[in-house]
Amino acid sequence: MPWTRRKKATGSFVQFRTDPLTTRASRLTTHHTHHTHHTHHTHHTHRGRWNDTWKDWLGRTKIKGGRTCGIANDFWNRYKEDVDRAREIGSNAFRLSLEWSRLQTSPGAPLDPEAVARFHEIIDYLKRNDMEPFLSMHHYVHPQWFEDLGGFERLENVRHFVDYGKLVMREFGSKVRFWCTFNEPGVASFAGFVHGSFPPGKLGRIQGYGEHLRNMLIAHAEAYDAVKAINPDASVGIVHNWFTFEPAQNCCGFLPYVPPYVTFMAGLLNRMWGNDILIRFLKTGEFDYDPLWGWYGRVKYTHPSGAPGCDHFGLNYYSRGLMDWKLQSVANPCEVMTDMPYALWAEGLFGALDGISELGVPVYITETGCADRGDAVRPVMIETYFSAIEEARRRKYDLRGVLYWSLVDNFEWAFGYTMKFGVVGYDEDGEELERREKEASCGLLRHWFQRLKGL
Repeated sequence: MPWTRRKKATGSFVQFRTDPLTTRASRLTTHHTHHTHHTHHTHHTHRGRWNDTWKDWLGRTKIKGGRTCGIANDFWNRYKEDVDRAREIGSNAFRLSLEWSRLQTSPGAPLDPEAVARFHEIIDYLKRNDMEPFLSMHHYVHPQWFEDLGGFERLENVRHFVDYGKLVMREFGSKVRFWCTFNEPGVASFAGFVHGSFPPGKLGRIQGYGEHLRNMLIAHAEAYDAVKAINPDASVGIVHNWFTFEPAQNCCGFLPYVPPYVTFMAGLLNRMWGNDILIRFLKTGEFDYDPLWGWYGRVKYTHPSGAPGCDHFGLNYYSRGLMDWKLQSVANPCEVMTDMPYALWAEGLFGALDGISELGVPVYITETGCADRGDAVRPVMIETYFSAIEEARRRKYDLRGVLYWSLVDNFEWAFGYTMKFGVVGYDEDGEELERREKEASCGLLRHWFQRLKGL
């Protein structure tokens, strides 16, 4: 999601991220049989080691309110309770992420047996409950030792990610069919090098953004080949946040005028965000990042073996960004604003699917949801977005499933605890962390999961 971070907990808790330390339960479709949906839940927990790139980030002013996430919603210890709740809502799949820094504590080290054992327990419990695991290798976070080597800023470090991918495929590949190499490499690069809200916290590094994104996509291509050699039956893809920018209809209030600088900024952000860049790379192997129309910062690359492998495409879809004359986020007339800096916009799903369909691979909506503290906007979001998903199936897009973000409220990266995405809430400052369903949203999800089964 734009400008956000779902981060692990601080303190003496073992890191577990199911999106790094986020989990998503979902109802999943298999080809031509049943549609999938999912209740996706994000959490960040950490016990013991603390050696990832966000260890110095939490508690800074870059996190809203200077918060740390503590034990977050403690999924590490309460995964059975949360999986049971997801199943009761109607999920038949569950998305989670591995935590590289927890699993591999130094370059070339074997996987940590304690972390391996817990991930096996979680995966086994999902399968006993007839839920298909969707497993991510990387979700914004990697070991500090990797960052100290230069992270994805340095092309020579790609080999470390590939080696990690091979280790986890050998360990978990017999139990997990659906994998993604990276969650939102564009967001990780944009927030880390332009917006400054993710580590390494650099601002306005336009060319650095392109180089970082290029290297992450090269890592995807090389990891895909390596893990498919180990497990040819695995479905390995990548996840992208499809987001666009445009001037608001009422950009200047009642004046029917859009200042040229607003149009320019929207175009610049669209070129940088990289929807077209990613699709072109996956389709042809050509990477061409040209944010300033040839003036500055262009990064080009051609993958030597042509189009990289991608068995399915994970689509994270939320909305679009509308800007007024002050370049502030606004909504068009009659649109409903969320707590995040964008309004509901279900219609944009079809444009995203049109773009992705050029690849000719199955699409899974790996995230869609709504930040809404009062649970008044979220039911509108579920009704309109799931209606659009139903229509997309009728239009014969190769859309196989949808995973809802999120099951339980989460620590939302740079927004801290201020953004409430879950259909289940909890008191992040309480000791018991007792869950409480948000009745309107949970009820609608149950309805839509059941309704979409027959598509």
